[in-house]
Amino acid sequence: MTMRIKIAFATISLVLMSFLFHSPAYSISTKWEDAGVSLSSLLNSNWQVIAHSTSRVAANSNAGNSFDVKSFTFLLTKSGKFILCNVEGPTPPVATDTGCRKLN
Repeated sequence: MTMRIKIAFATISLVLMSFLFHSPAYSISTKWEDAGVSLSSLLNSNWQVIAHSTSRVAANSNAGNSFDVKSFTFLLTKSGKFILCNVEGPTPPVATDTGCRKLN
């Protein structure tokens, strides 16, 4: 399996689990809009990192398929606005699987 398929499988699994454990108390919509800018550009324009997390998903199968994906998440703020950026499996010098989303 390619890395993108593995990431897609992990993402779909997480989404399905969120539906199983969905609570009506959390069904109010939240803005989740593409920021259209890179994490580097945000940091260069004085956005501040206020939280950071990492995760790792690894799996092996009897068929020989395996994957190991590391993900880094950054919460940024500036002037009362918040943006969440996710970087999956970065490989220096440039991380290509990234995305930043506006939260408000």
